[in-house]
Amino acid sequence: MNSFERALQILGLKTLKNKSQLKKAYRIKSKKYHPDNGGSGKEFIEITKSYKYLEKKVPDRYQINFKVEDIVNKKLFRISDKVKVHATAHNLQKRKIEINVDKPMIIIFNYMDKKKYPLTFEGDKCFVNVDLLVDETEFAQGYTHIIFANKEYTLFIPNHGELKNEINLCGIGVWIRFNFTIKRPCQQDGNTFKLTSKEMSEWYLKHNIMG
Repeated sequence: MNSFERALQILGLKTLKNKSQLKKAYRIKSKKYHPDNGGSGKEFIEITKSYKYLEKKVPDRYQINFKVEDIVNKKLFRISDKVKVHATAHNLQKRKIEINVDKPMIIIFNYMDKKKYPLTFEGDKCFVNVDLLVDETEFAQGYTHIIFANKEYTLFIPNHGELKNEINLCGIGVWIRFNFTIKRPCQQDGNTFKLTSKEMSEWYLKHNIMG
C-alpha cells in the first residue's frame, strides 16, 4: 500500500474527488478521534497528516470558456507552462479531461456558441455547424466568399445532394461545416424565399442553369 492509498484509508475514503469531500471526511474522523473527546492522540495526528497530504493531491478544476473563433484560429489553451490543451473533438465530446502533471487537473470545456453554431459529432469527428444563405447568382457560379471568425473563405457550393461544405482544421480534430440554403427572387413581389436542397436541384435542372 502506497502513501496515497494509506492516507485515503485513514480518512475512510475510496477515491479523492474534491476538497469538499476531503474536508467532510476529515471533520468526521478528527471529531471522533480528537483527544478532547476521548480519542487517541496518535490516531488524531495520523488523521491530520493524512488530510494535509491529500489536500495537495486534490485535482484543480479549470473551466475553459471558448468561442468558435478559438477553434478556427486553433487557439491553444495554456493552463500552465507544462500544459497546453487543444479543443479536440474528443475533449469537446467528453466535456472534461484529466491531465497528470505535478498535481491532478480536471479541465472542463464550455463552448459559448452552441446556440448560434451547434456542435454535432460523427464518429471521432466534431462539426461546428454554420448556416449560410446564398443567392442564386452565387449558386450558379458555384462558389461564395465569406468572412467567418475574422478569416476569409472561398466556399464551393455543391450543385447536387446535401448542400454543405466542410473545412477540416488540421491538428485539432474539429471541422467547420457550412450548411447552405439557397434563396432566389420571387417573380411576383420581388421578395426572396428559401429553397430546400431538393427544390433547388429540381428548379435549376429544369431551367438548365446547371447540369
